[in-house]
Amino acid sequence: MHVLKLVAAAMVVGCLSTPLQARAAVSTPDTPLATITVTGQATVSRAPDLATVGLTIVTNDDNSSRALSENNSRYAALLAKLGAIGIAANDVTSTSI
Repeated sequence: MHVLKLVAAAMVVGCLSTPLQARAAVSTPDTPLATITVTGQATVSRAPDLATVGLTIVTNDDNSSRALSENNSRYAALLAKLGAIGIAANDVTSTSI
């Protein structure tokens, strides 16, 4: 019976000391928290998928209809050349005329 009381007392002391041990792990100025520091470096390379290019087509003529027609012809030729190198016409935009 005496042994049973000792075992029971040891279990009670063990259960009561666990919260005390947990409190001892809290950071204080004397015992800072453990930290993990991770550093890294990486490089990623790939082909560009977007280019922004500004172009101006200028045609001088005394007749505005002829100038516009010539500009349209030059623009069509530009689209054809861009298409030949793999740039689709719907990927080209005009901002003004």
